[in-house]
Amino acid sequence: MTAFSFEVDFVMDKILGFVVIGLCYLFGSFLTERLSLPIPGSIIGMLSMLLLLSSGVIKARMVKQGCIFLIGVMPLFFVPASMGLINHFNTLQHHFMSLIGSTVFSTLAVMAIIAVFIDKLVQSKSSEKK
Repeated sequence: MTAFSFEVDFVMDKILGFVVIGLCYLFGSFLTERLSLPIPGSIIGMLSMLLLLSSGVIKARMVKQGCIFLIGVMPLFFVPASMGLINHFNTLQHHFMSLIGSTVFSTLAVMAIIAVFIDKLVQSKSSEKK
């Protein structure tokens, strides 16, 4: 296999990954729009990708290179959100304490709920063994 052939295969794997990921996204968006679902199309698309991967219809190697590339450029997707935060700095500063309070409260609530769930799960597993 020549270096050129390897490069072509590598690029084609990326393109195939983009196409599969894009089709799952479009499928999710289509379902969300047609069925008026309250769930974003990207979430439905991810769930359809999970279903296709777990059922073996799509092999992980088909989307691997596309995923690696997208993860590599992921920080670029946060630039617009960061600029939005900078543009609304005065609003954030005004509501700082309520934002911190709600963040701390929701984090502690999630931790408590997970702790109770894990405790019940461990108890049920240990009672099954006896």
